[in-house]
Amino acid sequence: MKISSNMLNDTLNLVSLAREIALAKGNQASAEKFGAVEKGIRQAVTETKKSAPEKPVSGVLAQDDFQTLLSVSSNRPQRSDPGERNQIVAAMSAGGMSAVDIARHVGMTVNEVKVVIAVNNQTQLKTEI
Repeated sequence: MKISSNMLNDTLNLVSLAREIALAKGNQASAEKFGAVEKGIRQAVTETKKSAPEKPVSGVLAQDDFQTLLSVSSNRPQRSDPGERNQIVAAMSAGGMSAVDIARHVGMTVNEVKVVIAVNNQTQLKTEI
């Protein structure tokens, strides 16, 4: 049975979050168990990406500077500065990327991305007035 790469990524994010929660609560044993599961899922995600054909990118997303932004955000450690991550989300949104795609690239939930975009839009409106 083939599992879609989107489902694998979502599962990876969920397991990573569970591991982080276990660490935050001081439960090292659970964190180690989740870490082992996370490693296996991460390997499956990597293998799926290698075997999946790349979709051609067009429009704003095809521009070199936008692709550079995507690659930088994808290669960043997960514990990056929230302000910097929010700027990346805002830039991706301004470039026409959907909230779902942004969430997958930066390792956030879709709702988190929507909140960041909404707050950014409100901030821009206040500065324009």
